[in-house]
Amino acid sequence: MLNEKHILILDDDAAAREQTQLVLNFIGEQTLARGLDEWLSGKGELGDDTDISVSDIGLIVLTPWAEESAFNKVLKRITDIRDNVPLAILGEDYSIPDDLDPSMKQAIVAQLAVPLHYNHVNDAIHRAQRYNEAQNFAQDQRGRRPSHLFRSLVGTSRLVKNVRTVMSQVA
Repeated sequence: MLNEKHILILDDDAAAREQTQLVLNFIGEQTLARGLDEWLSGKGELGDDTDISVSDIGLIVLTPWAEESAFNKVLKRITDIRDNVPLAILGEDYSIPDDLDPSMKQAIVAQLAVPLHYNHVNDAIHRAQRYNEAQNFAQDQRGRRPSHLFRSLVGTSRLVKNVRTVMSQVA
């Protein structure tokens, strides 16, 4: 459902990681599960057992820590490794810190209650898909010139205004 992208589950608790992976696999998503410390120490490498690159990740699901500053550092490391990736945080009790970078706040698309519910997971996946589409669109638009630039080059004479008026009536 994530346009052929995978969901990366980052959790140091192996049992919780496997349970989350089982639920996501059951609803038809392609998942990878890694320990957070293992993934961060490998600088985002997914290991030799897979041919998936970091750019194939469409959503990262991770668990927060009780210590806010450590979690902020982890979020920063994740965005350094894979920029513009949506994040879903497991656990409703966690509140997003106020001093978190605004771009990272925007990347957090959902907070999922444990145990996972189909509707909440499906909503998070949908939000991640829309986030990825918006990021791809923004990257595509970086090299293009704005349309108002063309209008300013053509001019604002009376004849040009008449042509625009006629064109707007047709459209």
